[in-house]
Amino acid sequence: MSGADYTEYDAGKFATDVFIKGGSANPFIFKGTVTTATSNVIFASTDLDGHGDDTFVDWYVFVFYDTAGTAAAPQGEWQPISDYVSATGTFTHTAFTAQLAVGDEVFIVQPTIFDQNLTMDQIFALVSAQQVLTETGGVVTTDGTEQDLFIINAPAGVFQPEMILLDFTNQTATEILVVREYYRIAAGGGFIMADEVTFTGVQDPLLKLISLAPNRYGIRITIELTAGTNRAYAYEAVYKE
Repeated sequence: MSGADYTEYDAGKFATDVFIKGGSANPFIFKGTVTTATSNVIFASTDLDGHGDDTFVDWYVFVFYDTAGTAAAPQGEWQPISDYVSATGTFTHTAFTAQLAVGDEVFIVQPTIFDQNLTMDQIFALVSAQQVLTETGGVVTTDGTEQDLFIINAPAGVFQPEMILLDFTNQTATEILVVREYYRIAAGGGFIMADEVTFTGVQDPLLKLISLAPNRYGIRITIELTAGTNRAYAYEAVYKE
């Protein structure tokens, strides 16, 4: 691979450069989770089927994440692809040092990306730049217990929560609301609290912004009324996936 110095890395600018170099308007990275691990030269991902036979020949497969969470081989390895079966999302490639496992995360990468000798962080930045903003929301009425406001319990891969807007219009001088932020940081692990904020009485401004962090294994935002009368709290959550 040829070297490149991206001291101040700009994912958006680099993405534009890659499109120009590649001479194509097609996506330059595809992300998938391994659903069948046949050998150290063959795997399949149903996330990656349907693109047309041999579309990815001469592209590269990059192993981004070991599902066991131990960074074991072949995490971080690249290999060129020699065959692709569209109907099943099956890839044949030069041998990894170890066989992939079901649940491992891979990127299918254009040669123009491979040639830049990017780090894992830079590749992740490019993938994040391709993710699509998604919005959800609703109303949660407190009941005096800790209640889920927003939860993504078992994401299919790395995703990027952006923010939650929480509406305190209905809160009066007598209410105290506690908002807690949890993340799961290991496969099969529990949610660990990262932050807790208490809102007492009437709020000004009424709309509170909760900024969130990128995550792999899950995120949970809860609310708990600890004093006053149960109230309805509207919220909106925005995230990339």
